[in-house]
Amino acid sequence: KISEGKLKLKVEPITMKAIEEILHSFFDRQATERQIKFEVEIQECPFQYIYIDKGVSLQIASNLIGNALKYTAASGMVKVKIKVEKIEEYRGLFQAEIIDNGKGMSPEFLEKAFLPFTQESGYLPGKGAGLGLNLSKKLIDLWGGDLQIQSQKGVGTTVNVRLEVDAADEDYSVKTDTDDIIEKETRVLQGENLRGKKLLIAENDEVIMEWMVASFEKYGVWVDKTYDGNEVIALFEESELFEYDAILMDLGMPECNGIEAAFQIRRLKREDAEKIPILAFTGFPIENEEEFLQKHNMQRVIPKTLNEEEVVQVLGEIWESYGKTR
Repeated sequence: KISEGKLKLKVEPITMKAIEEILHSFFDRQATERQIKFEVEIQECPFQYIYIDKGVSLQIASNLIGNALKYTAASGMVKVKIKVEKIEEYRGLFQAEIIDNGKGMSPEFLEKAFLPFTQESGYLPGKGAGLGLNLSKKLIDLWGGDLQIQSQKGVGTTVNVRLEVDAADEDYSVKTDTDDIIEKETRVLQGENLRGKKLLIAENDEVIMEWMVASFEKYGVWVDKTYDGNEVIALFEESELFEYDAILMDLGMPECNGIEAAFQIRRLKREDAEKIPILAFTGFPIENEEEFLQKHNMQRVIPKTLNEEEVVQVLGEIWESYGKTR
C-alpha cells in the first residue's frame, strides 16, 4: 500500500507501439474537444517489450497528461515524447517527457506543486481537487523512479518521468495451459455475473471515466456517468427503485466529495438507498479500511491503481453477495 511505503507492481509486457495506441485512444478525444494539438513521439526502442504495471502507468499518465490538457488553452499543444535506453541486457531506462505551451507555473508554486490539494489559481470548477501531481509523485517514487517539472508562467510546462523497467525481445510471461483454462473460466464467470447490471459512476477525471466505461461495457454492464458528487446524488434520487446495482464513488471530487455524496444518498427515504453497494474509488491510501467503510457505510475500497480485471473481479464479488441480500 502507498501509505506503508510499498507498491506491489503487477508488471506485464507491452510494446512501444501499444503504448502509443493506448495514449491516443485515451487522450485524442479530450484534446480534440479542447481544440488542442496532441502528439505522441516514440523513439525506436532497443527492446521488443518492456514490462510495466498498466494500471499504475495509466493512473500516472491520466494525471500528468490530463493536467497538461486541462491547463492548455484552445489552439495550444501537448506533446508526449517517449524513449527507452538500454542499461543492461534485460533492463531499460524508460523516459517520458510531457511538453505543453499552456499557462505554466510560477517559481513560487513549483516549490509546492507536489503537495496535495494544491492549485496555483486556487479551486477551479471542473479542474479537479489538486491531487494529481501529488499522487503521481508518490507512485513514481515508490516505483523507484524520478519525476521532475520545469515550468514558466505564461510559456508552458515540461514534465519528465524516468523509470527503470525490465525489458526483453521476447514475452517471458510464464503462463501454463492450466493458467489459460482458469483465466478463461474466470472471465466467463465474471461475464455472467456482470452482464445486464447497471452501474452509476461518479468520477471527475475524464480519462479514468472513459477507461472504466469501456472496461465495464465489454462485460455487458450498463453505465451512467456523473462528474461531481451533487450530480450523482441527483441522478440516484431521480432513478427508479433498485435501478442501479452499485455506485462507484470517487472520493476526491470537487464541490461535493464522495464521502459527502455517499452520506446524502444513504439519507434518502427509499429502500435501495440503504442497500445499494457504494464503492470508494480513490487514488490515495486509506489507513484503516474496515474502520473507514463502517464509518461511511461503504462496502469496499477500490484503488485507482487496480487494472481492469481486478476492478471487474471486485464488482463481481460485490454483486454476488448483494444479490443474495437484496
